[in-house]
Parts: sequence; structure tokens; C-alpha cells
Amino acid sequence: MLKTKLITKQTDFIALGQKWNSLLQKSAADNIFLTWEWISNWWKIFGFGKELRIPVFYQNSELVGMVPLYIRKRRLAGTLPLREICFLGCGETVRSDYMDIISLPKYRNECRDALLDYLIQDRTWDIANFKDLRDGSSLLSAWPKQGLKIRKIEEELCYYVKMPASYDDYLSRLGAKMRRNIRNRQRNLERDFTSVEFRVLQDREDLANWMEIFKSLHMKRMSGKGLAGKFSIDDYDHFHTLISEKFFDKGWLFAADLRLDGKPIACRYNFIYNNKIYDYQTGFDPHFGRNGVMQALISYIIDYAIRENIREFDFLAGEDDYKRRFANAQRKISTLKLLNNTTRGKVYSGLQKIKRIL
Repeated sequence: MLKTKLITKQTDFIALGQKWNSLLQKSAADNIFLTWEWISNWWKIFGFGKELRIPVFYQNSELVGMVPLYIRKRRLAGTLPLREICFLGCGETVRSDYMDIISLPKYRNECRDALLDYLIQDRTWDIANFKDLRDGSSLLSAWPKQGLKIRKIEEELCYYVKMPASYDDYLSRLGAKMRRNIRNRQRNLERDFTSVEFRVLQDREDLANWMEIFKSLHMKRMSGKGLAGKFSIDDYDHFHTLISEKFFDKGWLFAADLRLDGKPIACRYNFIYNNKIYDYQTGFDPHFGRNGVMQALISYIIDYAIRENIREFDFLAGEDDYKRRFANAQRKISTLKLLNNTTRGKVYSGLQKIKRIL
């Protein structure tokens, strides 16, 4: 039986960081959004007013698993006060896909059961909202235990490109219309502009300027939709300023842009980890939308990735039609909701039943 230790103090959380990525890299859950760099910087920016709740699991003295959680206070419909457990990295403006228990593969089910046992014994929370669970998570095969109600409430598709042997091979597997559109966009750009340049950021000294260009293009795109854009939110902007620097230094930032006649027109702010590109955020000048610059940039990135032997380009969550048309594979992420046997947990459960009936 595993021994469980609960991390609630900042000093213990920081000390855990020395072992974090080592365990993650051995885990089936290994991905960019569960790295120490992503999680610890998220907590640094968004942790105010929240409480760490990280169950850590040991087999004898060996660290075999942990679950990056926190508790936040919220009110249901502005009235019922609730204490909600969430994954670190979730529950704020920043989205983190592919959440899960971090564990050695042979202990995955034991860590899940130890987590559920801890949740049953802990009466300090009312609901647990496990958002964006990766496909294959052991939590998705969890069963109700005494004192807990478990409900899978949502699924969302994540489209991705599994890289074939060559770019021509990739194009040949697309629909005829999509294949023709990609080729025409590139051909038309080369016809209409003196220079068409695809670039991947290489120099650390250019990072700050690139981020400013990207943010400006992102805000232009959002403004064209009548939206403010996430970079207008101070904490969101601060987080990505930090994470872009951390990731660049680790070799995990994949910042790409398309330049027409020397001017940046479209950018994709992506991450690269374990030979996989995570397509996180975009920006482009709407005045060039009719030129198909964003679609062209995606096709240049896929071509680059194939030539560099990168195994996958992941569009992440969101069922946008353009993602489906570029992709050749898909996976799911899910949300799991747990209700504790507390008075407020029971009230919440009753209100949710009424809501479903209505």
C-alpha cells in the first residue's frame, strides 16, 4: 500500500520541484503542461488566495506519484460558498491541456486509488473539478467510492498532425480541396509579394521583440472579432512573458512567423517538448486575412516539422474547422467532477440534479 504525504506549504512545494521533472519524464502523462516550469510559474502568478493540495505517493522511500492540485474558494450562483479542488494550471485565464496524475507507469492505478482515498478522508473540500484530463488517464476509469460521487461531464477533441515521412506524403493524405488550397495560398503569396519568409526564432536577444510583435498581432486579430484579447489581462500577459523566457532557455519555445516583404504578418506562439509541437496561441494582421496567411503559416510549420523529424504537431483543444482540415488524427480530453459528502457538496449535488431536470 502506498504512503501518502500532503504538500500544503510553499517551501515543501519548491523542494518537490527538484524531483518533479524526473518523475514526469518517466510517466505516461509526460507533457509540457505538467512540467515544473509551467506549473510553478502558474502558481507564482495565479496562486494568490489559493491553497496548495498536492498528494505525493511513496512506495517505501521511493517517490512513485503526485497530483498537482490546489483549493480555491468560489460561490455557486453568487450565493453558495464552495471549496473547489482543481489541477494546478487550470481554473484561470491560462489553459493547460492533458492534465493527469504524475506517476511511474506500474503505479498508475495505485496512485489513482490513493488519491481517491485521500479525497474521501479530507473534509476540507466540497467539489473537485478535474478539467482537461488526458485520454488514457487512470482517473477516467475511477469508480464511485463511499463518500464520493464521480461524474464524467464533458469531452473535447484535440486535433493533431502525426508526421508522415515527407511533406508530399502529408499533402497526399489530405482532401483534394484542402491540398489545392494549401498549394494555391503559397503560390499566390509568392506571386503577390517580393519576399515570403518563414522564420523560427533562434536568438535569445530577439525574444522580447518577437513577443511584442506577436502580442500586437494577436490583439489585432481579436480586435477584428470585437474581442479584447487575453493579453489585455495583466496576469495572463505576465505569465507568458515569464514562461516564454523559461521555455526559450530550456529549448521548449517554438516561436514561428510569416513575413511578407520583410514585415511580420502572422505569428504562432508554440511550445516544443519531447519532439512534439504544441500549438498554443496565434496572431495575424486581419488586413492580410484574405491572403490566407495563417493557413500558409501552419503549412510552413508542418513542412518544417517533417524535415526536422518532429513527430507531432498538436492543435490542442478546440474543434475549429481549420484544425480538423489540417489534422490527420485526433484524441480526447475530458472533465471529471467529484462531489464530496459534505453539507455543501450535497447541496451542490442537489442543485445540479434540479438544473439537469429543468
